[in-house]
Amino acid sequence: METSPTPAQPHNNPTPERHTDQDPFLRRLDIDANVPLKATQPVHALRQLPKTLTKRDLLVFSLLTVLMFTPVSIAGGVGYGALIYWLLAFLIVLPIIIISRWLSLRVASYGGQYRWITALGGPQWGSITGLFFWLAGLFATIASLISSLVIFQIFALPLFTTPVEELEGLLCLTAIVLGLIFIPLGKLKYILAGILILNMLQILLLGLAGYLWVLNGHAPATSSATILPGPQHMEFFSIAIWGLLGGEAPYIMTSEVKNQHPDRGRNVGNFIWRSYAIILSFYLFSTLGILLFFGQQNNPVPIQTGIAAIQNTFGLAISKVVLIFFLIGTTGKTVLFITMSSRLLFMAARDGMLPERLTRINRQGIPYMSLLVQVGITAAFVLLMDLLLTGISDFNPISTQHGLPFYLFLRAITTIIWLLAAIQVFAMVIRYIVHLKNRSRHSRLEARISGREGAWIVAISCFGIITMLIGIVEVIGHSWAPTIFSQMRWNFTVVTFTLIAIVIGWLCAEIPRKHTLLTTLRKVNTREQALRNQLEEAYHEQQILVAQQQELLTAVDQLYRENARAAVTDPITNLPNHRAVIAYIDTALREASETRESMALLFVDLDRFKLINDSWGHPAGDAVLHEVGIRLQDTVGITNFVGRYGGEEFAVILRHSNVSEAVQVAEKIRHKIMAKPFIWDIDENATPVELTITASIGISIYPYHGETREALLEQADRAMYRAKHSGRNRVCIVFAEERAHQIITVSGLGSFSSEEICTARALLAAMQAYDKETYEHAQRMVNLSEAVARRLRCGSEEIHNVRLAAMFHDIGKVAVPDSILHKPGPLNTDEWEVIRRHPDTGRQILSRAGGTFAIVAYIIGAHHERWDGQGYPGGLAGEQIPLAARILSVVDAYDTMISGRVYRKPISHEEACAELKCCADSQFDSTVVEAFLQVLQLPDITAEASEPFLPQHLVEAITE
Repeated sequence: METSPTPAQPHNNPTPERHTDQDPFLRRLDIDANVPLKATQPVHALRQLPKTLTKRDLLVFSLLTVLMFTPVSIAGGVGYGALIYWLLAFLIVLPIIIISRWLSLRVASYGGQYRWITALGGPQWGSITGLFFWLAGLFATIASLISSLVIFQIFALPLFTTPVEELEGLLCLTAIVLGLIFIPLGKLKYILAGILILNMLQILLLGLAGYLWVLNGHAPATSSATILPGPQHMEFFSIAIWGLLGGEAPYIMTSEVKNQHPDRGRNVGNFIWRSYAIILSFYLFSTLGILLFFGQQNNPVPIQTGIAAIQNTFGLAISKVVLIFFLIGTTGKTVLFITMSSRLLFMAARDGMLPERLTRINRQGIPYMSLLVQVGITAAFVLLMDLLLTGISDFNPISTQHGLPFYLFLRAITTIIWLLAAIQVFAMVIRYIVHLKNRSRHSRLEARISGREGAWIVAISCFGIITMLIGIVEVIGHSWAPTIFSQMRWNFTVVTFTLIAIVIGWLCAEIPRKHTLLTTLRKVNTREQALRNQLEEAYHEQQILVAQQQELLTAVDQLYRENARAAVTDPITNLPNHRAVIAYIDTALREASETRESMALLFVDLDRFKLINDSWGHPAGDAVLHEVGIRLQDTVGITNFVGRYGGEEFAVILRHSNVSEAVQVAEKIRHKIMAKPFIWDIDENATPVELTITASIGISIYPYHGETREALLEQADRAMYRAKHSGRNRVCIVFAEERAHQIITVSGLGSFSSEEICTARALLAAMQAYDKETYEHAQRMVNLSEAVARRLRCGSEEIHNVRLAAMFHDIGKVAVPDSILHKPGPLNTDEWEVIRRHPDTGRQILSRAGGTFAIVAYIIGAHHERWDGQGYPGGLAGEQIPLAARILSVVDAYDTMISGRVYRKPISHEEACAELKCCADSQFDSTVVEAFLQVLQLPDITAEASEPFLPQHLVEAITE
């Protein structure tokens, strides 16, 4: 048996954009109860940031985020051990790089840590992680602003001498930044790329200063004895960690990358490897250069250390240019930090975590509302920290003396918060992988994670948690500004302000989220209340209408039923009318066709009914029709159908009835109608009149007389008219004719009419002319078939039908080409299809001949069916196959085996009998096989086989 091909398996590569059916984040938004209702409203989905970035722009943002002048300057007082510190710091950051890239491949290629943790741990954990990264960006922004102001104060522009002037300068820088961030990102990215080039150039100049110092003949300032790092410089280790953090931050902007092909979107996150390769190369190159210029010394102003090296090597003018580069670089970093932090606010607002207004975008595609809120929060934090530090002590965070320590202090807080956020990422990854192993059913995302891959990711995440904790301890345990912050004061201040920042940040995020949720619920409740009020009003109005409509519906229903009943009911007899009769015949035919059972149609016509109408009036006729309807219903019962076909004609439909049963019912009807006179009361004073009525009844049988409604109606009508022409008050069937061809009665079923003699002669002549072998084979089958039928105690009518069916069983082969019928070799598939059609072709030929041949046609059409249902053409099985057809099947097989064909040699009588026994209960009916084998044992079977199957006069007519 052929099977359909297995459908192709879907590709397992994740789609990088718009994972509406695969992305776990979107699935969680749809089902998680923690997500506010507005997260699924269409307004958020419509607000998309324009796609103006490329993968190269993400690399630029990553480099600009991480590359800094200050850590390299500080390395000048550490010695060659600073190079080892850089490598150790990279080892601390390496798990963040690996896990970030893995998450961008497996979870979502856009959205960064906020989107990843939301997908892995749900919206609650996603909001917490997003808060930590947002706080880190906030403090990085403030630190960059402070750094810019300090550069003004230290070197070139001593414009800010009082605290008020210093605050004014900071606000001016904020205004400049504000102007830049409102440039569309498609243009701003080019400005930021230029700023990155300047930033990289100043770091290169810092390194080149040391190499040129040695090339000019000076000895290296740092001895080779200081290669190994010492414990007195551990604070640089924590500064090196700070100098390498944040390279994965641009992942939050990957949704704005344009032209992402589904198969190439996975490569968008590759920027992180290139970024850190460049960053580490720049840091090592510049650190080695500055170590060649400066010895192991502790300069309190690391920026001055680097500028002094550049000034000594390249001159004052170049140092001033580098200073300008530095100012531009810190300003560019501020713009980038604000831009990325505002994207976090935008995404949180789209997800319903923050107010919806933060998702507003202007015509240039700028999320202006989230940018304004980010700038406002930045300014508020600067003022708050200035008030706190100034109020607690004489520390002025934006003064010349304290500005740089305050910058380092802010960077330390940024580092701690970023490391805490990274720990959350690692923990969520471990939780997800462990949870995945305990589940029996997995999503598409989960199915892509193999066991070995999961083990590696868990191991790297565990290592990452350890390295992050080491980094936090190093940042807290070593003061970055020992001249201002003693170790104890550093520990207390950093921890205190970190906790305060986390608490304030959590409040700033949670309060708007709760407010958004409450606002949404309030709107929903308001709408529900208004809807409830409308429903109550409508309900009261409807109650009034219901009572009115109920009465109307009752009247309409009653009228509908009356009309429906009247449409199919005869008003005189209360029987189904002509339309109902036609419909019922169609239904009965469909059922008979499906069950392959016979049914009978009786036409009952009242004799000389017109005399009643003419003699006693139409009321008398109507009364007679009504009484006839009652008698018909009483006779046929409730299981059969009676209807008025029209005028004085009635139709009776008998399901599951053969010829003899139909005749019996018809005779009962005829006797019922004529047995008792009909009483007609002319009026109260007159004597009632007795009216004797008889009926002529015609019968047609499905499928013997036809398989359509029109054919059955025509044959029943013909039989009814022949009954009238034969003297009325009798039952007739269209094929039951006497030889006189005048009176057609039931007792004449075994005879032939002149038309049938002509038909048989034509059919036999056609068979003999087309294929003599087939004709002789049919002649040999006649008496054998009759003997088997008699052995099975069949009636005379059925025996007669078996003889006719044996003679004409292969009449359908006249439609088979001679090349197929006498092909010496095996038949192919197409040729077998032609052969298998000959039973149905024979059935159609004899059905058109009518009369007795219509009954024989049904037998011929089934003589190739098998007892087990594997035959053709209808696939009938068991008792569904007519007995006459089962008899023909056995006799046909026997004669074919012992006679042989052009494609097969004959076999012996004994071999043929053995084959029939073998195929009993599979191909043949075992009862018929047993009767046939008994017939073959009769001594006079040879003599019987020589007798003609037709009456002598028909044989003479055919052979004359």
